[in-house]
Amino acid sequence: MAAVGSWFGAAIGTVISPFRDIFFRHAMYCFNPGKYVRDHDRDTQTLIGRRSGVQGEIRTGTPNGLVATDDADSWVKRANQAISEERRNHQHYDDRRIISKCCSLNCCANYKIAKRAVEARREVRACLDSIPSNSTVRPPPPSVIDIPIHSAQLASQDSILQTACESINNQVGMIGIWGPDGVGNTHLLNKINNSFVGPNPPYFVIFVTASRESLVRNIQAQIIQRLEIRKDDVVPNPATNISEQLRTRDFLLLVDGLYENLDLLEVGIPHPLGIIEGQFKRKVVITSQSKTVCDRMFVNEYIEMPGLGETESFELFAQTFGQEDIDSDPHIRAIAHDLVKELKGVPSDLIHFGKQMVGKSDPGEWEDVICTVRKLNLQKKDPTLGGRTLKNLKDATNNLVARSKDVHNKIKASEREGMTSTNEVNKWLEQVDTINYDVEVIFARNKLKKDVTMEAIKTVPQVQECLRACPNNIAFVSVPPPAQEIPGPCMSSQNRNLKEALQFIKDDPVGMIGIWGPGGVGKTYLLNSINNSIAVAGGISFDVIFVRASRGCSVEKIQGDFLMKLGMKADGNVESQSQKIFNFLKNRSFLILLDDLWEQIDLQAVGIPYPLGILGQFKRKVIITSRSENVCHLMDVKVPIEVPRLEDGEALQLFKQTVGQENLNEDPHIGALVIDLVKELQGLPSELIHFGKVLRRKRDPMQWENVIQAVKKSNLCKDDPLSVTGKIVKDLKDANKSLLARSN
Repeated sequence: MAAVGSWFGAAIGTVISPFRDIFFRHAMYCFNPGKYVRDHDRDTQTLIGRRSGVQGEIRTGTPNGLVATDDADSWVKRANQAISEERRNHQHYDDRRIISKCCSLNCCANYKIAKRAVEARREVRACLDSIPSNSTVRPPPPSVIDIPIHSAQLASQDSILQTACESINNQVGMIGIWGPDGVGNTHLLNKINNSFVGPNPPYFVIFVTASRESLVRNIQAQIIQRLEIRKDDVVPNPATNISEQLRTRDFLLLVDGLYENLDLLEVGIPHPLGIIEGQFKRKVVITSQSKTVCDRMFVNEYIEMPGLGETESFELFAQTFGQEDIDSDPHIRAIAHDLVKELKGVPSDLIHFGKQMVGKSDPGEWEDVICTVRKLNLQKKDPTLGGRTLKNLKDATNNLVARSKDVHNKIKASEREGMTSTNEVNKWLEQVDTINYDVEVIFARNKLKKDVTMEAIKTVPQVQECLRACPNNIAFVSVPPPAQEIPGPCMSSQNRNLKEALQFIKDDPVGMIGIWGPGGVGKTYLLNSINNSIAVAGGISFDVIFVRASRGCSVEKIQGDFLMKLGMKADGNVESQSQKIFNFLKNRSFLILLDDLWEQIDLQAVGIPYPLGILGQFKRKVIITSRSENVCHLMDVKVPIEVPRLEDGEALQLFKQTVGQENLNEDPHIGALVIDLVKELQGLPSELIHFGKVLRRKRDPMQWENVIQAVKKSNLCKDDPLSVTGKIVKDLKDANKSLLARSN
């Protein structure tokens, strides 16, 4: 009996145990939800870190042309959902704690929170276990690449394009387009390519250009580039790579300019061509100048490209040149017909000469071009003409380049002596560069087996004429005006700072003076007044050079401004530019006005001859302005001058001078407002001048009052006056626009 009881008890325990575990686990949900919420949060923080890593890989790959994989996209969305679920449940838990001040005794609510945390944690763990191994992938190449082409509309070529597209859509595998050079074979092939641009094109279109050398390898390289096959994926046999990429695709291969038979199997093009078992469409279109090449390629359908008729030839030329320009001058229209006739209906030549003759209204120029075309036509009968012309062009160009090198050497030697090249020689050198570039293009096209005889015939006389036009006078001594007056108001000649500075310039042996003070106080105003006082005085025995430094200034920038003022060219080399400036100034009396210096600058590195001061017959003076007295100290200033704010009378005089006395006489009320505004501007010359210009011709007292109120609200003493002024002016403009809108 005891044995039966023992067995029965064990059986009951086995049955009840799972239910007991479930009961106790769910019971814990009611009394300790915080544990489950914290466990959920810990795993979620780990997931957030993993998500950041995946997103970082995607961001890093984007500049390199990579995109996110589908697995990575779906995983990030799944992770975002899991993270959002945790945040909502955690927020619910925190809200209940705040309401209850501690652990909530609401068992039902605790149970729901803990149960959601446990279930959502499983999803978090699932995300952590399924992080994608590859987050990015290189996108496939586009099915069609749009090719820019000439937009001329020709009925005959449009019909040929339609025929070609219909043939491509038929069962045939290979189409051959043939015709002489220039009739538009390439143009038609470009149009065929672009006809497939759009959504869901039926073919992967590959456009390649044939060459006379290494034909197969050249074609293979272009196809591999078009398929964007990476070097890591390339096997030793390129044909195998190409075949593997194309055998399961619908493709259209466009081969332009074939001169000989091309073995497509050797290239790697899958065979047979055509529509294969209703699955794959494999099409090839070739262009060639020879019908024999099409025969050797075993094309299924031939398309001949004839030259244009006389009417259509003139229409194409007129489209390119400009129909209105031709119609406006009957004489030009007649000469244009003669030129079109000589071009023999070749579209490329019609387009080329149509562009070349744009803006040409001199009948003589048209006759010269017609003569050139006739020579070209003769060259087609005389094969040696092209070779002889290219040799003449090369010899003439070599002579021109040698002459230009001599001129450059003379200019460099002159610049070392403080001289500068003449405008005439500068323009001549620019013309040499242009002609030399054109000649290089001609010979580069000749290497590509292009017919360049026409361009060469036209360019030879240009080179010869340029050689004859080389100027004799290469350089001259650059002598800028001793001092140029700077537009704008000036200080009274009785101003203490101005008198002190002018006395220093005239007689004081000190070489450098520093003018310092906060922004807007009038340092630049004083420097302009110094410059203008010297310019107006006349009888100047030294050169005055005004240069603005500003924040972030460098030796090279100051040199560039110096050289521009001296009429010399900057070459970007600090040492050579320093030598140019030094050579110019070393035997001269000079006054350098260096405005708004923010940091120490090595003036000797700039090229300023030292020592400064009065050296025998030469006066070497430098005046700097800065917002910092320390900058003046670092620059070894011997005489610092602090610029105070203007006195009331002087400030009023400056403002009236800027705004215009005639504007103030019209309205006595505005005259009173002027006094109020000048008082608010606190003697800052830059603000007095700026607001004087802003309010010039403003006759509405309301506008003046708005400015005064805006200035009162600002803090010109504490803030940067320039930024405060800018904000006030902007607010004033906005207010004017609003007023104008309401009045309309």
